[in-house]
Amino acid sequence: GGDAPLNTFDEAIAIGDGAVKLASEAPTPAEAKSNWQEAETAFNRAVELSGDVKDKNRVLAAKFTLAYVQLMTGKPAASYDTALGIAKEPGYAKAPASAALAVNSAMALYGQTKDKAALDKINESTEFLLKQFPQHAEADDARIARGKLKLIQGDGNG
Repeated sequence: GGDAPLNTFDEAIAIGDGAVKLASEAPTPAEAKSNWQEAETAFNRAVELSGDVKDKNRVLAAKFTLAYVQLMTGKPAASYDTALGIAKEPGYAKAPASAALAVNSAMALYGQTKDKAALDKINESTEFLLKQFPQHAEADDARIARGKLKLIQGDGNG
């Protein structure tokens, strides 16, 4: 596992993918947490090593998985930044899914902090998703997030 240095993008992706699989199948929360942390380390390393990777979509896919893993390791602010960044990449096929992940990360961040900065992130990401990808199924995530936010804030009468 995690003791060997990851020297190439492909090595880091392989270790990260394996850790994600183990985390999602882990029999105990402690094992899942350990595997999510290993995945985060591996995908961070993959991004660090991605400078020479010619296929931009492979790098964006690694960043997308990193954003998901960041959310799973309880780092919604980092997940938000990563996901929204790749959602704004022109022509990236998973841009709508990345924007939806940013919305979900912002909601999780608000759940942790209950602060205005998190609300701003919810508004920014839902607005982006609805404006850029209104016909995609992921836009429903933005609409649902807005509805949940109204309920949380006690404005469910609208």
